Amino acid sequence: MQTEMLIGGAFTAGENSCEAILNPRTGATIAEVPEASDDQVEAAVAAGAGAFEAWSRTAASERSARSCASPTGLRPTPTASRRSRR
Repeated sequence: MQTEMLIGGAFTAGENSCEAILNPRTGATIAEVPEASDDQVEAAVAAGAGAFEAWSRTAASERSARSCASPTGLRPTPTASRRSRR
C-alpha cells in the first residue's frame, strides 16, 4: 500500500509519528501512516501554490485526463461521480 505523500512531484514518507488508519466498519487497523511534519506541510503548500497558476489555465478536460492518469492511481468512483452532478 502506497503511504508516502506526493510533494512537488516526489514521493516522501511523513516524518512525524504514525497515525492508525481504521476500517470504518470493523475498527480494525488497516495501516499505520506517518504524519507530515510542519516542514513537509509547508513544502506541500508551496508546491501547490507554485503549480496553481499553470494548472488553473489548463482546460478542464485536460485536468481530468491528467488526474485520472495520476501515478497515485486515483480514479473517480461511480458514487463520487453521481454526487458531483447533484
